[in-house]
Amino acid sequence: MRASFIILFLISCSFAYPQSMPLEIRERLWEKPGPVQSQPGAPRVLLVAPERGMSPYGGRELRYGGRVEPENARITLNGRSIKVWPGGVFTGVERISGSGSARWVFRATAGGLSTTVERTIPIARPAPAPKPWPLSFYSVPVSPGGQYWLPPGEKLPVTVYGSPGQRAQARIGENGEWLEMQPDGEDARRGGVYTIDLEPPPVRPSQLAQVYVRLVGQGGETLEITAPLRVGSRPQEQFFVARVEADFGSYLLEPTGWTRWGNQVRDTLAPFFEVRGDRIFVDFDHGRRGWLELSAVRMPAEPRKFLLPDLAGRLDFEPDRQALRLTLPAQKQPLAFVFEQEATNHARLNLIGASSLVLSKKPGDLGPFSIDSWTSGSMGETPAFDFAIGRPVWGYGIETEPDGAISYFVRAAPALPNATAARPLAGLRIMLDAGHGGRDSGALGPSGLAESDVNLVEAAWLERYLNDMGAEVLQIRRGDDYVALDQRVVDTLDYDPDLFISLHHNSISENADPTDERGPIAFYHYEHSRPLADAIETQLVELLGPGMQHKTQPQNFRVNRNISPCPSVLIETAYLSNPQDELRLRQTEWIRKDAEAIARGVANYIGSIR
Repeated sequence: MRASFIILFLISCSFAYPQSMPLEIRERLWEKPGPVQSQPGAPRVLLVAPERGMSPYGGRELRYGGRVEPENARITLNGRSIKVWPGGVFTGVERISGSGSARWVFRATAGGLSTTVERTIPIARPAPAPKPWPLSFYSVPVSPGGQYWLPPGEKLPVTVYGSPGQRAQARIGENGEWLEMQPDGEDARRGGVYTIDLEPPPVRPSQLAQVYVRLVGQGGETLEITAPLRVGSRPQEQFFVARVEADFGSYLLEPTGWTRWGNQVRDTLAPFFEVRGDRIFVDFDHGRRGWLELSAVRMPAEPRKFLLPDLAGRLDFEPDRQALRLTLPAQKQPLAFVFEQEATNHARLNLIGASSLVLSKKPGDLGPFSIDSWTSGSMGETPAFDFAIGRPVWGYGIETEPDGAISYFVRAAPALPNATAARPLAGLRIMLDAGHGGRDSGALGPSGLAESDVNLVEAAWLERYLNDMGAEVLQIRRGDDYVALDQRVVDTLDYDPDLFISLHHNSISENADPTDERGPIAFYHYEHSRPLADAIETQLVELLGPGMQHKTQPQNFRVNRNISPCPSVLIETAYLSNPQDELRLRQTEWIRKDAEAIARGVANYIGSIR
């Protein structure tokens, strides 16, 4: 599909849809609480940031933002003129000065009349190091925190922060012996630093021992606290089995960070050998070593025998025009798996939760799929299938069949046999997710524009353009409603779309210059989602003209990482914090253009694989 045709097609569209979603942008803060005006004829001023009644601020600089009408009014901050951008927006970053609090006075003047708005910014200065006496702990006194179940013989380094110049001691359990900690200097913010290597006792993971710490003053006075830390070590030759009890249990490569192998689903069993903080270490011997989120699993109190099942029974291969499904009729328990996309048209399914598989001969006709090779696991390697696909890899997943059997699938790009030049997306199912909503308004622009409102209007227009291209579109939310992130994932998987697109608008931190960043960013998580992100980003960048940087980035957003059956992207169309971007977003026509660009990106990508 040529981009020039798509542009003409979009411009010529006429719309006849029920207006169930807002199509015009709403400037909610300009409506309520509304701008301040000192007297009739004076400028009207809406100060969005800093917020009134803000919490104590501890930084050196703070961003401000607001809107004035008329836009040719002169604005001063504490007597110094500041820039007013087109559209009446004033925004920037200002250095904090003073002690206790800072007073910022914004004055707008036009036609000889003025309106003044003030903000008092409470200043939170770093607390001085605790004095030697009286005894005290820092507000976060012990590092690390959480649960630690370690291999036999491994010690856990523990640090305590409190009044300097004291004796610090730690013990394991209520009746444990008090052990001397070593002084390790002072921290300007947290006070005295004390360290020790604790040797946890051998216990079951459900019986981790509580850690206690205390400071002993020079006169013998003591201050004891219960540390947010429980420890134990694994008895020799024992391991335990965890069960995934969340809809999605992230299978991670490292004990920290979010590099992923994939998701393990509810009721998957995993042998575990360590617990560190908020994660458990699982190892399927021959398979991929990784970490599961502790919050997603349940750990039983007793050790269990854990035998990886031998997949010697019947394996059913069920191909259709878009998916190849591998069903294990005799397997009622989900098996841990890792999916790897090795190239555009090649994929590998690793059944790390199985010991071996038997496949006597290469399967017959599988439509656009073929199994190039497989490993049985008989030599200690991971049982796996290598797929070649006549079309690009589109996604993968695991499902439970109505009879309880476990089914794994890999998907190919949709062929769309009914697509035409006029309807290039005919037959494509798309889930649109207008980010935030309800009590979660998202980012706020300097004029008071709310991200959740902009996302909703953009989603409404994007639905119209995609519908006219022939796509079937379902929206996560159609009004100003709050929808939890996991519910967005569940709704999407229930709908089983060909594409998932989450719409957002960006912002910078409260102490950064709002003009530093502007323009779109397209995020993805899995490799099969990257081409869609690239295609959409290309169109959004072209819309803004020369000088705009192309930014497509992998990111660990919850919705993208938990949606693997199809390409899943999150689009930050513009920066609400930037005065130039926000001025565009206050105009519905520009939101329509952004939606057109996203629709062009989708159509161009689908056209490239037809």
